Amino acid sequence: MALELPGSIVGGLFIGYLLDNYFNTSPWIMMALTTLGFTAACIRLVRWVRYFSEKRSEAASTDREQPAD
Repeated sequence: MALELPGSIVGGLFIGYLLDNYFNTSPWIMMALTTLGFTAACIRLVRWVRYFSEKRSEAASTDREQPAD
C-alpha cells in the first residue's frame, strides 16, 4: 500500500516524460498521465479506506456479539 499511491503518480510522470520526449509534445502527455496517476491514486485510497472501514465494522460487531465472561 505504501508504494501504490506514490507509485501511480511517479509512474504517470515518468511514462509521460518518456512519451513527451519521443513525440516531442512536452509537457502535455506528462501532465495528462500525471493527472491520471493522481486520480488513480485517489481512487485507490478511497478503496483502501472503505476496505479497512468494513473490516473495522466487522470486528466491532463480532466483539459486541461475544458474551462477557
